[in-house]
Formats: sequence, C-alpha cells, structure tokens
Amino acid sequence: AEDHRRGDWTPHVYVTEDYGLTWASLSSENIDGFVHAIEEDPENPDLLFLGTEFGLRVSLDRGDSWMRYTSGVPAVPIRDLIVHPRDGDLVLGTHGRALIVLDDIRPLRELASDSTVQNAIVHVFSPPPAYDVNIAEAIGYRSTGHAMQQAETRPNGALISFWSVEGGQGQVTVTSESMDTVYSRPISANAGVTRFSWDLRPGGEADLMRFPEQMSVFPGTYSVTVSIGDVWSGSNLEVSGDPRNPRDIEDLLAKREALVMMAEIIQSVDEAREELERLMLGVERVLETLDENEDGLREEGQNLREALRALNQRLFTGPECQGSCGGDIVASVVDQPIGRITGEDGAPSENTRTMINQAVTAAETIRSELAAITDGSVAAYRAALISAGYTPIGGAS
Repeated sequence: AEDHRRGDWTPHVYVTEDYGLTWASLSSENIDGFVHAIEEDPENPDLLFLGTEFGLRVSLDRGDSWMRYTSGVPAVPIRDLIVHPRDGDLVLGTHGRALIVLDDIRPLRELASDSTVQNAIVHVFSPPPAYDVNIAEAIGYRSTGHAMQQAETRPNGALISFWSVEGGQGQVTVTSESMDTVYSRPISANAGVTRFSWDLRPGGEADLMRFPEQMSVFPGTYSVTVSIGDVWSGSNLEVSGDPRNPRDIEDLLAKREALVMMAEIIQSVDEAREELERLMLGVERVLETLDENEDGLREEGQNLREALRALNQRLFTGPECQGSCGGDIVASVVDQPIGRITGEDGAPSENTRTMINQAVTAAETIRSELAAITDGSVAAYRAALISAGYTPIGGAS
C-alpha cells in the first residue's frame, strides 16, 4: 500500500498468515520511500522482493530484514516485478528505465534457505541448465553503431555463481562424468556473490585464444568446482543441446574429429612458418658476421637467402608487390575448412571434406619442401660454415 499523493512516503508493507484476519508490518527503517510492489519467490517463501520508489529491496528472512539490491539495478521506481516461473529470473518494470531482468535468482534462494552459506569461504550455487544453442544473425542492419540501443543480454552457455565470504584468487575447473578436465581458468572472487559465464567450449583461456573455433562440449552432466586456497566447493551442471535442432552424437563426434585434425594441421603449418622465418633470420645474421675475404661463403649464403625468400613467398606470403599480385599461396587453403566445419550443424559435408583434404595436401607440401631445403642447402651451408670456423645457422653444433 502507498499514499504518497497525500505526502505520505512511509513504506507500508504488511503480511497476513490467516487469510486477512490479522496483519503484521514488514517495513523497516532501511526502506527508503514508499512501496510500489512486493513479490514472493514461488519456490522459497522466505525470499521477498520489494519494488520501491528508490530501487529494489530484498529480504532473505521473510521480511524480518531488508537489504538494498544495487547490482545492475539503479535507484529508480520499481513499479512492478515478477519471478519468471521457468527460468527463475526476476523481471522488474521500472519508471523511466524500461524493463530490467536479473538473471537466475537461485543464489538468493539458497542464501534464504541456508544462512550458513554466508560464512563459507567458497560455496558454488546450483547453476541453471545450460543449452548449446545456435544463434542466427540478427535481421536488419549488421552494424548500427550508436544509432540503435541494445541492452546487455544474458551470455550464452553456462551461468555459474558462487559465494565467498572474503573473496580472493581462485580456480574454476569443469570435469566430465569420466572425470576428465574439460575447462579450467583462474578467477578473481569478490566478497559475496561472484558470477561468470562459460561458453561451453573446452580448454582454458590460452586454448581459446589459440583455437577460438573449438566446438562446444557434448550434452551431459558436468561437475563445476571453484577453489580458493585449500578450500573448494562444487555443483553439477546439466548441459543440453539446442532443443529446436536435435543432433546425432555420431555427427557431433565427426565434427569434433575434423576440428581436432584441423587444429593439428594449422599448428604444424604455423611451426613450419616459424622455422622458415628463423632460417631466413639466421642466414642474414651469418652474412653480417662474415669476413670481407669470404667471397665463397658470402655468395653461397646470398643464394641460400634468396632460395629461402622464394620458398617463403610461395608457401606463405606471396610475392612482394603493390596491389593484387596473383599467384597461389600454398598455405592459403589451410585455414579455410575451419569456418565451414563450425558453420555446419553436424558432420562435415562432402564439400567440406574436400577442403580438408586440400588443407592436408598443402600442409604435407609445406613440411616436405621445408625439410628438403633444410636437409639440402641449409645443411650444406651449415657444414661449410663450421669447416671455416664460423658459428653455423642456428648456433654452435
């Protein structure tokens, strides 16, 4: 109830347990302004939400005490609010700030059910189910800049929350039902509730930076563990596929196998590129150290340098020129299958497999041609340098 139009800004909040025969006040001094709406959590009646003229208040003890909720909620009038019955999100209708959705109030439910959680060094709350969904490109403009406002939305994947009474540096680990570690990362924990999202891709931060196109983990039950110091807590996480687009497990296995193979191919080609660059740099440094009377070694080194440059252009960079130079770069086909594999729902198509075979052939060509010049001209020049008393390419033998 409220009577602010006649100057009464007192928070009037009451509860009845006997169908209206008697009423008890739930208002307290730390509720600022008059009250617009109250919502009882449908799963835990001790958890109450209060929409006031100056923001949101939360009670974990059925109104005996109230605290201001400020994470993502400004001090604006909350005219109405409701707990989504399926997703467990708290939806706020504000005056002047449109709708605000607080994702996943399960942590508040657990705090209201068990007050001892607030003293825990670390406690992982039960996470909501995670879905590996397919996200289509939005209809309309691809890039609108500041022309169209779009609020932050819930991240895709798993939403994981945990409590820490003091906070600190911690470690997050996700393991499969076979106890294999599928994801791990360090995390900085706040004092209170810390929330983070996992996009369901395996590995860690370094792996995702190296191969960002990894596919998501398979549907199943996973264990999420958060440790701070020697103390840890965990909870189970259910991962499901997109219910709108069921996929066969055999197709998912074939897709993962193709991605793993492509990751190995790309890594081997990158290593070959780095080795070729080291050889070119090594020859340059040798030429800088040769005595003036070493005409034979200098000429042999210059010829080797040109041969390495030509190989680098053919395999990796293409010729040096202005504009479009044309020509086929051997390594250009290595990365192409990744986008096709990740863009397909299931197993690689015949066209994609053809692209994979082309990438395999290109990688074999790169490795074989690099090995040929390394075992041939580079080895011969290295032997000549050692015979003349110089430090060979790559350092002393």
